[in-house]
Amino acid sequence: TLSGTATLSITSDASGAYAFASVAQGVWQLTPRKSGDVRGVSSLDAAWILQAVAGLRTLDAQQRLAADVTGDGTISTLDASLILKRTVGLTATFPAAQACNSDWLFVPAAAVVPNQSLVSPALAASCTMGSITYGPLAADAANQDFTAILLGDPTGSWE
Repeated sequence: TLSGTATLSITSDASGAYAFASVAQGVWQLTPRKSGDVRGVSSLDAAWILQAVAGLRTLDAQQRLAADVTGDGTISTLDASLILKRTVGLTATFPAAQACNSDWLFVPAAAVVPNQSLVSPALAASCTMGSITYGPLAADAANQDFTAILLGDPTGSWE
């Protein structure tokens, strides 16, 4: 979704490519969303979280975002428990996914363009979606990419 003087939405192709045509100059915010398609979440993800909680595994920032399915800004055994419940069909969605209205978070990985600011996703008391703001957009902005993170999948097995 591209929000500014209007709201424009587009669906990416299978490879994630997208383009907005004829965008006027002005202040715009680009925010990706995706729901569903959670086939990468498994009991191995819960095991990785338990290992991290026990100090046996170190998770990078993106893995920590994926692991925090409670959306409370921390990683705990509760996150592992919720992942296990989902893998056996006892829960349909994670609290973080409900707060974000998305099963996925997106970290900006954009080529630099003038007047651009990047907002990384964050989970804590509320959900902050990853986005790119152009203040103002003065010309075409190519290669405005994002790295997708599936909530509940710190192993990255969805790839």
